[in-house]
Amino acid sequence: MFECPDFFTLKQGGEHYLKVSTMPSHRDYIIYGSYQLNNTSKQYVFVEDPTRSFTFIDYGPFYASKTFYDPILNRRTIWGWTNDELSNEQIIANGWSGVQNMLRTMVYDHTEKKIKTQPVPETRGLRLDKLVDLRDVAVTATPTEIIASNTNNTLYHEIVARFTLADPTTFAAATTYLSDSDVPEVGVMIRANANLSQYTTVSVRMPGGGPGALRSTEQTETYPPIKIFAGSSADNCSAECNKMRLCESYTFWGETNTCKLYWKTNPMRSKDDATSGTVREPLLYLGRTQSGTIGSTAPLHGRAPFATATPNGFELHIFVDDSVLEIFKDEGLETLTGRLYIDNGADTTGIAVYARNAGAVTVDVEVYTMDTIWKAPTPNAAKNFTDSLYNLLDTLIAV
Repeated sequence: MFECPDFFTLKQGGEHYLKVSTMPSHRDYIIYGSYQLNNTSKQYVFVEDPTRSFTFIDYGPFYASKTFYDPILNRRTIWGWTNDELSNEQIIANGWSGVQNMLRTMVYDHTEKKIKTQPVPETRGLRLDKLVDLRDVAVTATPTEIIASNTNNTLYHEIVARFTLADPTTFAAATTYLSDSDVPEVGVMIRANANLSQYTTVSVRMPGGGPGALRSTEQTETYPPIKIFAGSSADNCSAECNKMRLCESYTFWGETNTCKLYWKTNPMRSKDDATSGTVREPLLYLGRTQSGTIGSTAPLHGRAPFATATPNGFELHIFVDDSVLEIFKDEGLETLTGRLYIDNGADTTGIAVYARNAGAVTVDVEVYTMDTIWKAPTPNAAKNFTDSLYNLLDTLIAV
């Protein structure tokens, strides 16, 4: 079922976009197209551009968003909602469900042909202390600690990490990775403890496996398909998945000529007439298996190829807001929101960088502490007196 549709433009006289929220995936995505006159009906209709549709706004539980036009600053912003990644029992015990995301700007990238979102510039006003400002730091498989846990016990960090790869072909589409330990991966460890036995990873990495299709294999459908259609072959199914930019993997059943495209790759199982495969592109990836969270430890991820403007690397802009993580790759070309619920929060404030199976890698990194948006009221006798009168009137009216 579709929820929260939003039809908008990003500039006067520009093309139109349709944003929808879908219950099966619990994600928001963009349909690209144009609002034009139909010569037959003589009415204006929205015509989709299938070469660009669809893209997720966010690869995590960013949902039920709404866009707003700011006529003063001449910009469109989007405000989303993120559910708790907890069990229903835990949510009921907490007494609330979900939080609002940071307000984001929306810009169409003409090179990548997609809408990107990133925090409004006003969020820079929340920066407090600049804890780290490092340049050209060599990154290896052994994590390089940027901030040791317990040296700065804030749960609110802004991290900007710009990675450069000497040889970006280590992320080659044609390479087969026999095990997860062979996969190239470059990223940041956050919410780490003192000995780095507990941490969460934010990274860009290749999917496991290789370019060859997996014969006699189907997906378990832990995560539902985003598209089902009659396909002529496994190659046709694979090509359609590659074209749809939110598709990670596919399965084709020869007996029924059915193709299913999946936004998140499922575990595989044996099936004689089926063929499965994955898109061979880097993924923006949130790993939580070592996080210590009492919530979901399932990874969150989505396709995130190196940007045309930066073919030798990428930027990860990460906001750590206690239980909420908001991640922006390459100025918001891809974004990912996730949740962490760590009991010993003050003991897991470390930050490190790492690179595995990626050759020579360097990073420029900045880390800031962040202020709260909830400011204590300043002393104001007149306002306090007025508020007291309104409170008294409310009480009298209620009686």
